[in-house]
Amino acid sequence: MPMRIIQVVRGFGPAGGASGVAYELHRRFLEAGAEARVLTGMLNGLSEPQDGSVEFLAARTVGLERAGQPWRRMVLPLSSTAFGLAAGARLARLRADGDGDRPWVISHGDYTGGDVLVLHSVHAAALKEAWDSGDRRFLLNPLHPWLVARNRLTYRFGRHRKIVVVGSRLLGELERWHGVSGDRVVHIPNGIDIERFHPGRRDGRPGILGKLGIDTEAKVILFAGHEFERKGLELAVRALARMESPARLLVVGDDDPGRFRSLAAGLGVGDRVHFAGRREDMPDLYGAADAFLLPSRYESFALVCIEALATGVPVIAPRIGGVEDYVVDSENGFLVDRDEVPIAIALDRLLGDPVIHSKMSSTARSSALAFDWKEIAQRYLDLLEGL
Repeated sequence: MPMRIIQVVRGFGPAGGASGVAYELHRRFLEAGAEARVLTGMLNGLSEPQDGSVEFLAARTVGLERAGQPWRRMVLPLSSTAFGLAAGARLARLRADGDGDRPWVISHGDYTGGDVLVLHSVHAAALKEAWDSGDRRFLLNPLHPWLVARNRLTYRFGRHRKIVVVGSRLLGELERWHGVSGDRVVHIPNGIDIERFHPGRRDGRPGILGKLGIDTEAKVILFAGHEFERKGLELAVRALARMESPARLLVVGDDDPGRFRSLAAGLGVGDRVHFAGRREDMPDLYGAADAFLLPSRYESFALVCIEALATGVPVIAPRIGGVEDYVVDSENGFLVDRDEVPIAIALDRLLGDPVIHSKMSSTARSSALAFDWKEIAQRYLDLLEGL
C-alpha cells in the first residue's frame, strides 16, 4: 500500500516560508506515489487545488491574519491555537474513520502533535539577535513571549518522534534555548524547484525591468523579504549610497516602505531604489537581477538565497548562520560583515568585474542543484520509513 502522509500547516502555497516548504513536499510526495494530504487554514499564492488533497480548517480565524499590522499580532495567538485544536480534532476523526493504516503526520509548528515536527526557526534565538543589535521593540509585542512559551512546551514535551531542522545552525540553537538534542533531531535542509528557478529566466529581464521603470542596462541588486527591518533593508540602502557603481536596488515585500523611501532620498539615492511591493513572479525577478542582497539580522535557512542561486544570481549576505549552509565566500557569492561598508565593497567587486560575475553565476547554479526538492522529499520519505 502507498505511504499515507498528512501535513499540517497554517498557510499553504508557493509563497515561501513554512507555507512553501509544505507545498513543495506535498507535490513531491504525490509524485513519489504517496497518499498525501494537507490540512491548512489558508492558501498563499495558490488557487484552490482541484484534486481534493487539501482540506481547510479554521479558515475564518486564520484569515484574520491578512488584516495586516498591528491586527495580525493580536490575532495570531488565537489563530494559531484555534488552528492547532481544529487540526487535532480533524486528525482524530480521520484516524477513527480509517481502515487501520495510520497516516504519518508532519506538523509545521501550529499543531503540537504528529510524528515529525519541521522546525523552521528558533524564535528565542531570533529575539536574542534583535536584543544584541539594539532593537528592543519586540518587548512591547505580546506575540513574542507567547511564541517562546508555546515553542518551549512543544519542543521539549511534544509527542513528536522526530524534529527536523531546516538549517544546521538550528541544531545548536534548539539545544541551547530548549534543551533538545540527540537522535530525536534530524537536519534536512529546505529544497528548491530547480526547473522553476532557472538561469533561463534571464531572457525575460528586459520586459520585467521595463515594467518596473528600470533601465535595462542598469546593474540591479534584488532585496526580498516581508520584514524590512529584520531583513536589513536599511543596510541595503546605506550600502547602495556608498557604492561606486550607480546600481539600482529593487525591493520586493509587503512591509511599509515609508521610512526607507525617506532614508534613500536623504542619502541621495531615492531615484535608484524601486519598491515593487508583494509579487507573485519571483522567478522572473531573480532573472532580472545581477546580485541578490540579504543583510538580515537572523536567518535559519533563507530560502530566497537558494532561489537566487538556482537562477544563477550570486548572493551577498552576512555570516549570520543559515546562508552559510550553501553560500561559499568568493565562489557563489560573498559572505561579509553586517555593515554597509563591506557590503558596498562586495557589491562593487561583483558588479564591476564581468569575469568574477560570470564565474560566480555559473557556480551559483551548480551549488543549488544539491537542494533539488525531489532529493529533499526523498529524505523525508526515508525518515518516515525508518520510523
